Amino acid sequence: MHPALRHSTIPLDALHPPRADGLSAGVALSVVVHIGLITALTLGVQWRSKTDEGVEAELWANEKARQAHLQRMREQLAGSGGPQSTGTAAKSAGPSAGYAGRIKARIRPNIRLLDPVSGNPEATVEVRVTPDGTIIGRRLLKPSGDKAWDEAVLRAIDKTERLPRDTDGSIPQVFEIKFNPQD
Repeated sequence: MHPALRHSTIPLDALHPPRADGLSAGVALSVVVHIGLITALTLGVQWRSKTDEGVEAELWANEKARQAHLQRMREQLAGSGGPQSTGTAAKSAGPSAGYAGRIKARIRPNIRLLDPVSGNPEATVEVRVTPDGTIIGRRLLKPSGDKAWDEAVLRAIDKTERLPRDTDGSIPQVFEIKFNPQD
C-alpha cells in the first residue's frame, strides 16, 4: 500500500469500484432486449413479403379488356367484321367515326394565321405517324388555293408532334385529313 494512503482518513473500500453482486439482472435485461429485436425483425420481414391482393385484382380487371382487344385483332386479321359485314375487309379495320374529329381538335389550337383567310378553303393533308402516335411526316395532297392557309395547317401539324389513340387503342399509320378555317 502506498505510504500516503496509510495516513488517509478515507477508508480503502471507498476507493475501489463496487462489487458486482450478480449478473442476473444485466443478463435478464439483455435477453429481453434481444428477444424484442428478433421479434421486430421477424414481423418486419413477414410484413414486407406478403403479396398485395389489390394488384392481383387489378390484373384480373384488365383481362376482360385484353381479351376483347385480342378478339378485335383476330377479326381484323381474318377479314370478318360485324354480323352485317359484306366483302373481305374487316369493318373495324379503319379508324372510328369520331377519330378524325379528335385529331382535328388536337391540331386546330396550333393553327396560327397572320392574315385572315377569305372564303372557306379546304386543305387535304396526308399524315404519317409511328405506332405510338408521333408524327413523322406530312404532305399536302390537295392545296386549298390559299398558300397562307396551307402553310398554317402544315406548321400546326408539325407543332402538334403526337396524335391521340383511337377508341380501340390503335393509331392509323397513314391517313388523310381535311382542314377548313370555318370548321
